[in-house]
Amino acid sequence: AKNLQQGSWRMKLTMQYNLIMNLHDLFSNTEAAAHLGIDHDTFRFDARITGIPVGERLNRFTGNPEPLSWVYTRRMLDDYANGRFPVNPTEDELRLVLSTEQAADLLGVATTAVSQRVYRGTLPSKKVGKVRLFLRWDIEQALRESQTTAVPDGLAQRFAAWREGDGRSLTSLEEPLGDSRETIRQFEAGEMKTIFVVVYERILALLEGNQS
Repeated sequence: AKNLQQGSWRMKLTMQYNLIMNLHDLFSNTEAAAHLGIDHDTFRFDARITGIPVGERLNRFTGNPEPLSWVYTRRMLDDYANGRFPVNPTEDELRLVLSTEQAADLLGVATTAVSQRVYRGTLPSKKVGKVRLFLRWDIEQALRESQTTAVPDGLAQRFAAWREGDGRSLTSLEEPLGDSRETIRQFEAGEMKTIFVVVYERILALLEGNQS
């Protein structure tokens, strides 16, 4: 049970992500109406469905904060189409949709840095209406993959012994560890004092899996 718990964390996170929503399941007012095959205004002003508020801006007339945009998930539209009213977002849905500004705050970077990652294709996002959206899961994963930790004493030697005993080449470990073979070689040789947390956990998962 311990080995399964430590070795399948990525699978569990992926399952959680897929069960809750993905970027293709987010719709603007216009997209939602088109998906349902009804008039845009009919859907927009139907008080039986409440969208997910994204971002925040000040109303120029009242000076009060209001949502930058409203989006809907496929689950919500399925409920609407099947007459399950009222349709409200779940707590998970409310928590997981972020604007560019919210994503930048969570990552601790400027919005321009987020836009650069989107442009390079290293950060998943979707343009819904005029707003670019991110899933909190993706942002937290990006944050997680940038965190480092000190290499524990003996881990490099233990890993090298495991690799030799298992007959694994450096190249064969590039995919499961998500790192280059040169970096893996440097780790084994004791040349690295720190390691990405996500790589550290993948190394532990390989070692624990070998013991089962």
